[in-house]
Amino acid sequence: RDYLGGNVQSMVHEDDDGEFIYEKGPNSFATQPSIVRIAHELGIDDQLVFADESLPPWVNYGNKLHPLPKGRGGKGPKGQIELVFGPNGVLKFALAGDLLSWPGKIRAGIGAFLGHFPAPEDKEETIQDWVVRILGEEVFYRIIDPFVSGVYAGDPTTLSMKAA
Repeated sequence: RDYLGGNVQSMVHEDDDGEFIYEKGPNSFATQPSIVRIAHELGIDDQLVFADESLPPWVNYGNKLHPLPKGRGGKGPKGQIELVFGPNGVLKFALAGDLLSWPGKIRAGIGAFLGHFPAPEDKEETIQDWVVRILGEEVFYRIIDPFVSGVYAGDPTTLSMKAA
């Protein structure tokens, strides 16, 4: 690397709307009570910024932010239907979104709904192996890799699906 700071970088972006600073690298942590308590004990709890859970997660690809599908966290069939057909659902993402190319969307749809190759019996699959086998390389490189790398600071090319 040609910069200091490990996985975290502060970047300055300037465009027609002005200048703003954003962070690259791991950008979140689990908001479990123990983590929030530690922040309180350190006197930094007033600096915590919590995400609006009603909004979808976003990924940056091609210098553009793209919303990812998101349900409201409902369980069972109702939650699954909402994830597919809801306002931030998979169907809207597939038809109206431009993060994936049409061949990438078709490949992901075939793997998700029509079938895919079975898991290899001779090795443990990584997150990358599993996603590429089920949904294709485009889904991995444009959605899963930046999400897992940025949010969880993990390497999906080496992280086991069993450990994920």
